[in-house]
Amino acid sequence: MSSKKILALILAALITGAAFYGCNNDSKAPENPDADTQITEQDNSGMSPDTTDSSQSTDTVEDEVATDAAANPERELAEESDANEESPEIPEVLFRSKLTGLETTEELVNQRPVAIMFNNLKASLPQHGIGEMEIVYEAIVEGSITRLMGVATDWANLPTLGSVRSSRDYYIDFADAHNAIYVHAGGSELAYGVLRSRKTNNIDGTNGTYASTKAFYRNKDRLNKGVSMEHTLFTDGPALAKAIEGNKYATALNEGFTSPLLFLDSEIISEGDTAEYIYVPFSTYAQSYFDYDKESKVYYKGQYLSSKSSLDKHDSPHIDGNTNEQLSFKNVIVLFASYSTVDSAGRQALQFTGSGKGYYFSLGTLREIRWEKASRTSPYTLYEADGETKLLINQGKSYIGMVKPGTDVVYK
Repeated sequence: MSSKKILALILAALITGAAFYGCNNDSKAPENPDADTQITEQDNSGMSPDTTDSSQSTDTVEDEVATDAAANPERELAEESDANEESPEIPEVLFRSKLTGLETTEELVNQRPVAIMFNNLKASLPQHGIGEMEIVYEAIVEGSITRLMGVATDWANLPTLGSVRSSRDYYIDFADAHNAIYVHAGGSELAYGVLRSRKTNNIDGTNGTYASTKAFYRNKDRLNKGVSMEHTLFTDGPALAKAIEGNKYATALNEGFTSPLLFLDSEIISEGDTAEYIYVPFSTYAQSYFDYDKESKVYYKGQYLSSKSSLDKHDSPHIDGNTNEQLSFKNVIVLFASYSTVDSAGRQALQFTGSGKGYYFSLGTLREIRWEKASRTSPYTLYEADGETKLLINQGKSYIGMVKPGTDVVYK
């Protein structure tokens, strides 16, 4: 072989070796030939105390997360749920009824209610439209009888109402506490004196204005059955609306009006005594009783049990003649206040000023409460038993009974 060929082969070998070395050493070779060997040995034997291995650190964190997830699967699921699902929005209630605390409309939230006097003699039953009332008051009138007053806001849409009966002066106090337009048929001398002195907006079916008397009519069915005339006077929502317009009564609540009933934002069961049955005796003639229904969470009202020995009969339900349904209430409030006889007919005066005790029943439990009322014309306020904390009640319809101090109100 010639020397030229030998030289060419040597040059080719050198070029090939250089190329191979470059392909396997992309980075600059270390200045210290022993450094690479040192790192390799440390990788195999473990990190030195002064050196941080990022890959090992990452693996350790991942292991800890995995261990935590295994130990807390609910946390992992909750975090996934929070990340993947938005919390449901609770619709805001913009307007709440002054009478029930329940949601209402912008149109009705500041509308004055009506307060209607209902006959409650046994011979006058059933009452019609009483089940539409959002609050029902019961108090003694004369002798041993009681009369009811129902309060309702959406008066233009009320159905048949009656029979309507005469006024007693303390019922005007109840009506004024709600800034209500008072609906009645006649009244005692004391009642007319209060109506005149206060210039109370009232719709009187006996001695009222032309617009007022036009709102009432005699129930033909009762007349045909021979029912006494005093139990036959009726009205309805559209007729009341015309009377309110005809009398030019204001329909908006007084500016700054505050309701005597204050409501909870959500339903709360009291820690008080159990009260799934309530017996409220007004006299030997008139009693009201209430049975709590756990499913509907309301008290169903009855009346006219003759004695405590009848407590377990529950056989005299208080029925609305329009619907044949029993009256029901979320709240039952019993207040103790003194009565006194004012005339030979046995008519009563109610001392509902100052302060006194009472009971609040709701959701099958009882709490003792107190009431305060500065004067006849001021609103009343309900308090917890301490007399300082204002009472907050559950949303819904309320019954308020006024009984004499010492009355044996039974609950169990």
